[in-house]
Amino acid sequence: MKIAGTPVPSHKRADSSNEVRGAIVGIGMSAIGHSVVSGEIGPKIAPGARVLVPGPNGLMQSATVRQLLQGYYELEVGSSGETIWVPISGVVPHD
Repeated sequence: MKIAGTPVPSHKRADSSNEVRGAIVGIGMSAIGHSVVSGEIGPKIAPGARVLVPGPNGLMQSATVRQLLQGYYELEVGSSGETIWVPISGVVPHD
């Protein structure tokens, strides 16, 4: 004599054709290709030119450009001979 058992419940498989997929997100939390760039990169400043940069106290101070390398200026601030690296956007030409 055979004893009837309780059937084992099975999981329903989700239909993969209706699966929602996430978007690829780039840096800045917007989808790649859906961002807008604002502003411009100013003209390159030649080595030896005088520029203004914000100092540690927030005031603008004068500096001399030594070189431009991969989006950063190497600047000599004052007459100490010490240099700092500043992004292109952080430099204002001194007229």
